[in-house]
Amino acid sequence: MSAIREYDVVRVRSLDGCHGCAGLGARVPVIGDMGTVVSLLSADDQPDRFMVECVMPDATTAWIASFPEHALECIESSDIAP
Repeated sequence: MSAIREYDVVRVRSLDGCHGCAGLGARVPVIGDMGTVVSLLSADDQPDRFMVECVMPDATTAWIASFPEHALECIESSDIAP
């Protein structure tokens, strides 16, 4: 089981393995961006992936992309039970 959960705030540590990094939203993710895990993607034969959304100050989506766990750093853990 992963240490990262839905609704955790994470920082992008690496773009290695990023899916959707071509620009779903206003811009593409960059290392150092922060976002919220909006979904956990899991399959029996694959490692977990995390769908992360980064929101701009005007509340529009900067980007949304999926990352492997090694590409993210948990900044703030959610108190919401999975």
